[in-house]
Amino acid sequence: MVSVAKIRQYRYTVGFMKPREGTTPLPEITFLTQDEVRRLFAVITGKRDRALFQLAYHHGLRASEVSLLQRDDVHAKQGRIYIPRVKLPFYQFTQPSVAG
Repeated sequence: MVSVAKIRQYRYTVGFMKPREGTTPLPEITFLTQDEVRRLFAVITGKRDRALFQLAYHHGLRASEVSLLQRDDVHAKQGRIYIPRVKLPFYQFTQPSVAG
């Protein structure tokens, strides 16, 4: 986690940034309503597909993360599933390197 001191030290931008001139604006993000989610799950009949959709929906997985899942990632005895994360947390790729 990035501390407030680190944000001040490296002058991170916090909050929304203005888009660059001449760029296409991002589309508005919309979410499914509870009724839409119920209807979506109602049409998924296969056990495997239902399990994947529930896992992805309830844990906020990206499609790319679901596509990388392998049988070896499921640890049934421990009750755990290893999720290969594709996108790094913001603070891992924005911190400037320290020359030493």
